[in-house]
Amino acid sequence: MKLLFLPFVLLWCSALQAEPVLKSGEGYPGVAQQKILEIQESQEGQKFQKIQVAQGFGGIREVPFSARRQRPEGDIHLGRFEIHPSVGVSYKYDDNIFLEADQSFADGSFESPTSDSIYTLIGSLGVSKELKAGDSWGFDFLYEAQDENFIKTDSEDFLQHDLDVALTLAGKGGRTRITLFGNFLDTVDPPSSDFASNFNPRSQRTLTELGERFRWALTPRTLLSLDGAIGFQRFDAAALQGEDENDLNASASVLWAWTPLTSFGINLIYENTHYTAPQTTNSDSNLYGFLLIAKFEHSALVTGDMGIGYQERFVSGGSSRAGFTYKSNLKYKYSDRTQFILEGERGIQDSTFAATSVNLKTNISIAWEQQWPLFPKIGTRVFLGFENLDFDEGQADNVNGGGTIKNKSVDLTTAGFDLIYDVQKWLKAEIEFMRIENSSNFDSDDYVSNILTFSVTTVF
Repeated sequence: MKLLFLPFVLLWCSALQAEPVLKSGEGYPGVAQQKILEIQESQEGQKFQKIQVAQGFGGIREVPFSARRQRPEGDIHLGRFEIHPSVGVSYKYDDNIFLEADQSFADGSFESPTSDSIYTLIGSLGVSKELKAGDSWGFDFLYEAQDENFIKTDSEDFLQHDLDVALTLAGKGGRTRITLFGNFLDTVDPPSSDFASNFNPRSQRTLTELGERFRWALTPRTLLSLDGAIGFQRFDAAALQGEDENDLNASASVLWAWTPLTSFGINLIYENTHYTAPQTTNSDSNLYGFLLIAKFEHSALVTGDMGIGYQERFVSGGSSRAGFTYKSNLKYKYSDRTQFILEGERGIQDSTFAATSVNLKTNISIAWEQQWPLFPKIGTRVFLGFENLDFDEGQADNVNGGGTIKNKSVDLTTAGFDLIYDVQKWLKAEIEFMRIENSSNFDSDDYVSNILTFSVTTVF
């Protein structure tokens, strides 16, 4: 069963999956990771399930759909098809919904950040046909709607629509497999987004992605992977249509099984970002890179994948930025009830006009997940994360710096605790507290946000 609205669902889903191809950089869901504010956008739950390779690579097995989210369990069956409707409700109190800095004014007055309580109703419907040994095709469909309602600032209310569809075709003998997928998301930016800081509190936008994932077991020990997708971002507000963009993302990798549980390989990456009607400082860019990767299968003591390599992003106009990159997603299972998760990434990502053309993102996070023997229906999770954004292009600090030109640096620290209670097989309740602290050499960007969430989810 999946809690559709866990505020940390992006990290949680990553910990439960491993992929032979480590992707890098920024782009649309399913091709790369989310933009810098993914931790505030966690309601969207945009995290793709991955493809895994069976031990020895003699055949290829698929992790169950969804394309962006973990598929909920369900008990409704129609022949080979499984139907899984789900509904949920959550209450969240956020003491800084716009992620504002404290403001002191010349007359001596002081303004605190805006706080609010938010109720969210979530409903979803999934239909899937699992691809089993000997099958030639599998199918997955998942639609989710979220209705978010603010108590005080009801102008921020929104209804989000999220649709994922995938068709998987398998070759004879299970040695080849291709997945064709499409994803559509109609949503708004969180009040804290770069776009909001320049124009209005929230901006309606759509994300559309079409792509393929191809796997070919060349030999019992060698796997070839080819991934490609095109993405389209469109804003409704006329003032933001200069941020409309098209993305092209592609990667190729070869993975060799050293042992049944350990594999090594290389991953080549290409990304293109094109703004259809750019603002003054928007710039198209191309990223090239590679990763030397290692993958550890699920029955090993440490599972997941890690890689280290190099990448360079070229920006139209002649500028570029390059450096080493790494990526890791490792899970250490201390016991059947205890596991630790370590994640990290370093990469050069595209920025919006609100900052500069590119920035270097470095992050690391650790989590401890525990099921308690004396309380078998209760699970807990403690997590801590750190992220740094480094901009190597000068910006004017017009708020508190008197227009001083300097390179921006941003540190984001996140910590929290989550408790989940399995009331019944079909019913879960959750309490979570999360603290977000942002520190920058631009004082106007500093903020602290404390979020407390209560939620209940049921899957039929």
